[in-house]
Amino acid sequence: MTNKHHTINNIEFSAKNFSKLKAFYGDVFGWTFTEYGDDGPLVILYSENLEATEQAVKQHGGTISTPTFSFPGGRRFHFKDVEGNELAVWSE
Repeated sequence: MTNKHHTINNIEFSAKNFSKLKAFYGDVFGWTFTEYGDDGPLVILYSENLEATEQAVKQHGGTISTPTFSFPGGRRFHFKDVEGNELAVWSE
C-alpha cells in the first residue's frame, strides 16, 4: 500500500463485539482489520512530514491532545480540530 500525504490512512473503531464488526465491514466493503486496542473510532491521516503537519495544526487553531510518540513502524500524534474532533497523524 502506498501512503499518500495528508490522506486518510487508517480508521480505528471501538466495538462491543469486534468479531461482528469485522465481519460486517469485511463482507460489505472487503476491509481487513488489525486489532490494536479498545479505543476509537479514530481517523488516522498519513503525513510525509510529521513536524510540518503538527505545526500546521497548531497554526490553524488545532490543539495537540497526544504529543508525538513512536510505535513499531513509525511515529504519530493526536490532535483536536477547532470543533473538538480528535484525529491522529502518523509517519514512518
